[in-house]
Amino acid sequence: MNTKLYQTDNFKELIQIFKMRVLCWENISKVDSRNYPHGMIETHDYSPDAYHYIMRNENEIIGGARLKICHELKEIPDYEVYESRNISFKWPVGHLGKLIVLPKYHGQGFSQEFDKIRYKKSKELGAKMILGWTHIQSKRLWHKLNSDGFKSSGLINSENYTGNWELGNGEIIYKHI
Repeated sequence: MNTKLYQTDNFKELIQIFKMRVLCWENISKVDSRNYPHGMIETHDYSPDAYHYIMRNENEIIGGARLKICHELKEIPDYEVYESRNISFKWPVGHLGKLIVLPKYHGQGFSQEFDKIRYKKSKELGAKMILGWTHIQSKRLWHKLNSDGFKSSGLINSENYTGNWELGNGEIIYKHI
């Protein structure tokens, strides 16, 4: 396998990533191709404080992720989910979002590579905190996140959340850097 991870603002690559989001999340969330025929695109994707990363294997895009630098709560994607949590925010925040890896490439450490490059960029841009959430509820993942200094502010239950939350249940994670 010959993989390459890099930052991009190439429109054609971003469109591919927006479409891949739907493919990757169809079976674990309320997202599906009927509701998102052109891919899952958010206004945050076009923010000047958004940084997109792509991983390729040869000519195939196999994953993507976004980092958004936020200077106040309302700049955080789906900020309503975070505002009711007991999180001691330190600004600016590097919000880790929209991580996807094609299913056939799961289990090969690519998510960790996306996280590392986004942590590094967050620090370069002066972030004081990293914030995100994960779908995966496993002891192994939580042990890894905890050993990396992350804390949990609890589970997100989409059934009990009244906002525009379509990605199912997950856990909010954060760490001060």
